[in-house]
Amino acid sequence: MTIIQFPTAPALNASEPHDLLLETLRAATNQLSQAGKALVQCDSEPAARVEAASHLVSAGQSIVAALNAYQRGLQHASDQAAG
Repeated sequence: MTIIQFPTAPALNASEPHDLLLETLRAATNQLSQAGKALVQCDSEPAARVEAASHLVSAGQSIVAALNAYQRGLQHASDQAAG
């Protein structure tokens, strides 16, 4: 059985919404890349494919969460400027 190491998301020290978005997207992109490579390398090992696929899903969820947080941050900034 092949053991595949996936990077974990780094702690994010972002003070601005766009910084948080960029850092999250960088981490998720790295995770997507690693999981994609793992899928190519483990074509005959179902357990490894499942693990790599779960990392793809996790990275996708991180991207969606980052975009939602960015949108909320922009809305908050807009509300403060208007108000």
